[in-house]
Amino acid sequence: GGGFPGILMAICYPQAHFTLIDSIGKKIAVVKDLAEKLGLKNVEARQCRAEEIKKEFDFITGRAVKNLPEYFSWIRGNLRRGERNSIPNGVLYWKGGELEDELEALGIRPRKTISLQETFSDPYFEQKYILHFDARDVPRVRRPKKA
Repeated sequence: GGGFPGILMAICYPQAHFTLIDSIGKKIAVVKDLAEKLGLKNVEARQCRAEEIKKEFDFITGRAVKNLPEYFSWIRGNLRRGERNSIPNGVLYWKGGELEDELEALGIRPRKTISLQETFSDPYFEQKYILHFDARDVPRVRRPKKA
């Protein structure tokens, strides 16, 4: 995703390349401006929707994009299988609230669930999680056609 988290990740991991996307032009304009002012050569900012991307990535991140099954239908063809990093390639998703209904509808379980409440004491982080889905667990299927 575009925005502040992607810029922070690009600063922390200068050896990695980050493609930051958002469908809102103003947000991407700010991301491009920040990346330029900070001299981040490892950031590519694009105004588009996730389902328009045709590349493969080691990791795809998301936060508050859509419900998990719909989000996965957009990105599942963009995950590079394998393990080239310290954790298996896959999806890292920030999710709040009750997880079980969406996970059941998705049909796969995260390899790891990190409770942010255990790290941050602010009440905002209650029922907030980082979910890691291994790319090998995500079935490669065609994106559903719109009716």
